Amino acid sequence: MTGRLSRHRVVARSRDDTGNTSLGAAIAFPGVIALLVLMVTAGRLASSHGAIETAANEAARAASVQRTPTDGANAAQAAAQTTLDSTGTTCTTLDIAPQVSGLSAPLGAPAQVTVTVTCTVPLSALGVPDRTITYTATSAVDPYRSR
Repeated sequence: MTGRLSRHRVVARSRDDTGNTSLGAAIAFPGVIALLVLMVTAGRLASSHGAIETAANEAARAASVQRTPTDGANAAQAAAQTTLDSTGTTCTTLDIAPQVSGLSAPLGAPAQVTVTVTCTVPLSALGVPDRTITYTATSAVDPYRSR
Protein backbone atom coordinates (compact mmCIF):
# COMPACT_ATOMS: atom_id res chain seq x y z
CA MET A 1 0.00 0.00 0.00
CA THR A 2 1.25 3.30 -0.91
CA GLY A 3 1.25 5.81 1.80
CA ARG A 4 0.66 9.40 1.20
CA LEU A 5 2.59 11.95 3.02
CA SER A 6 0.82 15.15 3.42
CA ARG A 7 2.81 18.24 3.46
CA HIS A 8 1.66 21.03 5.66
CA ARG A 9 2.83 24.51 5.19
CA VAL A 10 3.44 26.31 8.32
CA VAL A 11 2.80 30.00 7.98
CA ALA A 12 4.21 31.98 10.76
CA ARG A 13 3.34 35.61 11.14
CA SER A 14 6.06 37.33 12.95
CA ARG A 15 4.00 40.48 13.45
CA ASP A 16 0.75 42.06 12.54
CA ASP A 17 0.85 44.09 9.25
CA THR A 18 -2.14 46.20 10.10
CA GLY A 19 -1.46 49.93 9.62
CA ASN A 20 1.57 49.64 7.35
CA THR A 21 -0.28 51.26 4.46
CA SER A 22 -1.30 54.21 6.61
CA LEU A 23 2.22 54.60 7.92
CA GLY A 24 3.67 54.49 4.41
CA ALA A 25 1.21 57.12 3.22
CA ALA A 26 1.99 59.33 6.20
CA ILE A 27 5.69 59.13 5.41
CA ALA A 28 5.28 59.73 1.66
CA PHE A 29 2.66 62.51 1.84
CA PRO A 30 5.00 65.36 2.91
CA GLY A 31 7.46 64.41 0.19
CA VAL A 32 4.74 64.47 -2.46
CA ILE A 33 3.52 67.88 -1.23
CA ALA A 34 7.08 69.25 -1.25
CA LEU A 35 7.54 67.98 -4.82
CA LEU A 36 4.31 69.66 -5.93
CA VAL A 37 5.34 72.96 -4.33
CA LEU A 38 8.73 72.72 -6.04
CA MET A 39 7.07 72.13 -9.42
CA VAL A 40 4.66 75.06 -9.01
CA THR A 41 7.51 77.33 -7.87
CA ALA A 42 9.69 76.34 -10.82
CA GLY A 43 6.80 76.90 -13.23
CA ARG A 44 5.99 80.32 -11.80
CA LEU A 45 9.65 81.37 -11.94
CA ALA A 46 10.06 80.18 -15.54
CA SER A 47 6.89 81.98 -16.61
CA SER A 48 7.90 85.17 -14.80
CA HIS A 49 11.43 85.08 -16.22
CA GLY A 50 10.05 84.84 -19.76
CA ALA A 51 7.60 87.69 -19.16
CA ILE A 52 10.29 89.94 -17.67
CA GLU A 53 12.65 89.19 -20.56
CA THR A 54 9.88 90.02 -23.05
CA ALA A 55 9.01 93.22 -21.16
CA ALA A 56 12.62 94.40 -21.28
CA ASN A 57 12.92 93.63 -25.01
CA GLU A 58 9.64 95.39 -25.81
CA ALA A 59 10.61 98.39 -23.69
CA ALA A 60 14.00 98.75 -25.37
CA ARG A 61 12.43 98.52 -28.82
CA ALA A 62 9.72 101.05 -27.94
CA ALA A 63 12.32 103.50 -26.59
CA SER A 64 14.63 103.12 -29.58
CA VAL A 65 12.05 104.44 -32.06
CA GLN A 66 11.32 107.65 -30.13
CA ARG A 67 12.80 111.02 -31.05
CA THR A 68 13.71 112.39 -27.62
CA PRO A 69 15.13 110.85 -24.44
CA THR A 70 12.02 111.89 -22.48
CA ASP A 71 9.71 110.23 -25.00
CA GLY A 72 11.99 107.19 -25.05
CA ALA A 73 11.91 106.80 -21.26
CA ASN A 74 8.12 107.20 -21.19
CA ALA A 75 7.67 104.69 -24.02
CA ALA A 76 9.94 102.18 -22.27
CA GLN A 77 7.99 102.47 -19.01
CA ALA A 78 4.65 102.07 -20.78
CA ALA A 79 5.77 99.15 -22.96
CA ALA A 80 7.26 97.19 -20.05
CA GLN A 81 4.20 97.73 -17.86
CA THR A 82 1.82 96.78 -20.67
CA THR A 83 3.77 93.61 -21.41
CA LEU A 84 3.82 92.52 -17.77
CA ASP A 85 0.11 93.28 -17.41
CA SER A 86 -0.80 91.34 -20.56
CA THR A 87 1.10 88.26 -19.38
CA GLY A 88 -0.47 88.41 -15.93
CA THR A 89 2.88 88.75 -14.21
CA THR A 90 2.67 90.36 -10.80
CA CYS A 91 5.64 91.93 -9.05
CA THR A 92 5.84 92.95 -5.41
CA THR A 93 8.44 95.49 -6.51
CA LEU A 94 9.00 96.59 -10.09
CA ASP A 95 11.80 98.78 -11.39
CA ILE A 96 12.02 99.79 -15.04
CA ALA A 97 15.30 101.64 -15.70
CA PRO A 98 15.71 102.96 -19.25
CA GLN A 99 19.10 104.30 -20.39
CA VAL A 100 18.07 106.50 -23.33
CA SER A 101 21.07 108.77 -23.78
CA GLY A 102 21.59 107.20 -27.22
CA LEU A 103 18.57 109.14 -28.45
CA SER A 104 20.64 112.33 -28.07
CA ALA A 105 23.44 111.07 -30.33
CA PRO A 106 24.18 113.21 -33.39
CA LEU A 107 22.71 112.22 -36.74
CA GLY A 108 24.75 109.43 -38.34
CA ALA A 109 26.37 108.28 -35.08
CA PRO A 110 25.63 104.73 -33.97
CA ALA A 111 23.68 104.63 -30.70
CA GLN A 112 21.61 102.33 -28.58
CA VAL A 113 19.14 102.36 -25.71
CA THR A 114 19.16 99.91 -22.84
CA VAL A 115 16.31 99.01 -20.50
CA THR A 116 16.68 97.01 -17.31
CA VAL A 117 13.56 95.49 -15.77
CA THR A 118 13.79 94.21 -12.20
CA CYS A 119 10.82 92.38 -10.70
CA THR A 120 10.41 90.67 -7.35
CA VAL A 121 8.17 87.67 -7.98
CA PRO A 122 5.88 86.85 -5.03
CA LEU A 123 6.31 83.24 -3.94
CA SER A 124 5.53 83.56 -0.24
CA ALA A 125 2.07 82.00 -0.75
CA LEU A 126 3.92 78.78 -1.57
CA GLY A 127 6.08 79.00 1.52
CA VAL A 128 9.12 79.96 -0.53
CA PRO A 129 10.99 83.29 -0.30
CA ASP A 130 10.21 85.87 -2.99
CA ARG A 131 12.67 85.90 -5.89
CA THR A 132 14.08 88.93 -7.72
CA ILE A 133 14.57 88.59 -11.48
CA THR A 134 16.49 91.18 -13.52
CA TYR A 135 16.81 91.33 -17.28
CA THR A 136 18.54 93.93 -19.45
CA ALA A 137 17.75 94.45 -23.13
CA THR A 138 19.44 96.69 -25.67
CA SER A 139 18.09 98.02 -28.94
CA ALA A 140 19.94 99.96 -31.62
CA VAL A 141 18.85 103.46 -32.54
CA ASP A 142 18.61 104.12 -36.28
CA PRO A 143 21.53 106.51 -36.88
CA TYR A 144 19.82 108.20 -39.87
CA ARG A 145 16.36 108.80 -38.50
CA SER A 146 15.28 112.37 -38.04
CA ARG A 147 15.56 113.78 -34.56
